[in-house]
Amino acid sequence: MELDRDLAISLFEWSYQFMTDHNPQFHHPSDAVGIDQLSSELERILKEPFQEDYGELLRLARERAESKYRSRMGDSHSSWLDSLEYRKFSEGE
Repeated sequence: MELDRDLAISLFEWSYQFMTDHNPQFHHPSDAVGIDQLSSELERILKEPFQEDYGELLRLARERAESKYRSRMGDSHSSWLDSLEYRKFSEGE
C-alpha cells in the first residue's frame, strides 16, 4: 500500500483525535482526502469486496478483527468500543 506522507500525517491526527473524543468528524478536508486515498488503495489490493459472498466475508472479518483487538488489549483498553454508536450494515450498501 502506498499513502502520501502528508495524507498519512493528516490521517494520524484525525485518528488520534477520534481515539481521544470518539467523534469521527473530520477536522480538515485533507482528512477526508486521506480516507478516500486509503479506501482506493484497499480497493486496489483486496478481492473480497467484489465477491458474491462479500457480506459474509465482511461479517467474519469484522468478528475476527474485533476479537483479536479485544484479546490483545484486554477489557480495560477495549471497553471504549462498547460506547460507540454503530450503523447497521446491510448488503448492497
